[in-house]
Amino acid sequence: MRLKRNEDKVIIAFRDDGKSFNPLEYSVAEKENLHFDEIMLLKNLASGIKYNHDLSLNQTFIKV
Repeated sequence: MRLKRNEDKVIIAFRDDGKSFNPLEYSVAEKENLHFDEIMLLKNLASGIKYNHDLSLNQTFIKV
């Protein structure tokens, strides 16, 4: 995880070699019995999210 802060934004970058998972394609229907959905909360709080899967790595960039 990397964190970069500018005057008006924070960018959080995650990278892992786990199973491919695009948080932008996630839907609540995948987990019907949730009391709290962290991914949907993050989507609502972030001003931008980018995801790519290159060289067998998940890479997610979140701008807040």
